[in-house]
Amino acid sequence: MKYLLIITLTILFAGCATQRKAEKFYKKHPVELAKKCATEFPVRDSLIKGDTIINYDTLWGLEYRVDTLISEPQIITETKTVTVPKLVTKYVTVRDTIVRENTAKVAALNYANRELSELNAKTSQKLVQVSAERDTFKHERNKARLINWILYVVIGLSIGYGIKRKFKLF
Repeated sequence: MKYLLIITLTILFAGCATQRKAEKFYKKHPVELAKKCATEFPVRDSLIKGDTIINYDTLWGLEYRVDTLISEPQIITETKTVTVPKLVTKYVTVRDTIVRENTAKVAALNYANRELSELNAKTSQKLVQVSAERDTFKHERNKARLINWILYVVIGLSIGYGIKRKFKLF
């Protein structure tokens, strides 16, 4: 029985992997960590089509071209230089954007966003409770003020009545 208890406890506690054990394992085996990250959080590429800009550049009479008219083997007998009246160059610029999305970072930010949403919900609940308590305190305060004013009026009237009786006014 004693050995059965020891074996059972050993099996239960041997299978536990703590964060520290995982960190040590991945420090010793960085390739395994890279594979795990690549399978869990692949990088997503997307292409955003941009603008296509077409520019024309025209040069007037600035270029000379030389043409060979008659040539015998290895001897050029006559050449002609021609001025090109117009040279048009077309430039096409295409601007596309490739976006690489780091899904590990997106997952971490989504987790942080979820935690902040939960914290915001708790804070909102506390705000509702505090507002309700404030309203009850305001009601009690207004009630106490009313009682104080009634008391002041009663004291003032009783002092006035006492003065009237003492000095026999009216």
